[in-house]
Amino acid sequence: MADNRYIGRGLDLSYLANQNQSAAATATPDSGQQAAGQTIDIPAAVFTVTEQSFQGVMQLSQVVPVILLFVNPADQATVALHDALATGVRGAGGKLTLGVIDATASPSLVQAFSVQTVPTAALVLAGQPELLFQGQQDPNAVVTVLPQIVSLAAAQGMTGTVNAPDLGETAPAETQNPVNPEHQKALDAAEAGDYKTAIAEYKNVLARNPRDNEASAALAQVELLERLSGKSAQEIREAAANSPHGLSEQMAVSDLDIAGGHIEDGFLRLLDLFENSTPDDRAHIQERLLKLFEVVGVTDPRVSAARRKLASLLY
Repeated sequence: MADNRYIGRGLDLSYLANQNQSAAATATPDSGQQAAGQTIDIPAAVFTVTEQSFQGVMQLSQVVPVILLFVNPADQATVALHDALATGVRGAGGKLTLGVIDATASPSLVQAFSVQTVPTAALVLAGQPELLFQGQQDPNAVVTVLPQIVSLAAAQGMTGTVNAPDLGETAPAETQNPVNPEHQKALDAAEAGDYKTAIAEYKNVLARNPRDNEASAALAQVELLERLSGKSAQEIREAAANSPHGLSEQMAVSDLDIAGGHIEDGFLRLLDLFENSTPDDRAHIQERLLKLFEVVGVTDPRVSAARRKLASLLY
């Protein structure tokens, strides 16, 4: 995965939905019982993780999602991201935890997670780790992803919570990003894993205000979640391999690439498909590309590069 992965204001964790379904299918009965509604007491929702204490993270992840943040305590940029995530986690009602790892003091964990730079963030759900991003991110944008982590966990039956003394600590009102009331129904549906309703609600918002760019981006991201829901990565890739010229199969694997952070691969697949397709198919591919541009973020340089290539193929 490339460094400095963009995190948008909407849902950018689509790739986890599919992977966590697979994890849920193979979970043991005991781990399922732990995740379903259990409440446990822990010393803090935001805590330090060392190589010696990492096994506790894996156990905790059977109850609530654990975000791992690799930092350099001497780097003020990582400190700002830590503070923003810590505030968001503490305000999540016990449904999230944050483990902070000093990258300079934990070389084994750095190697295990293939950390190339700090800050780096990973998510552990039911013992399954997944990289979220590497490289500096906008702290406010990253925090908006937290509710989606909760919704993904809930969709997999993980409805546990933790009690900790530091829960409920929130940022001052002037530093928070309030939810647009127009988006609340859509957000609630997305967090519950009801993507069809979320899509319908975002479309209602856009019908009232076509210039709502945040709703437009969130709609594209929820639509990606819906397309991936219930499908395994293996099924998608096998279908694409068996149908190298199949439009739906190739677009599905491109969805999977984008959702998994392989942005360039996903765009290149669709651009190659576009170049060799009929005019009717080109219209569908172009529409999908424009949607995926919003998923990744219109300011991302990889989107700009793919947009230029698309323009050259069009004209």
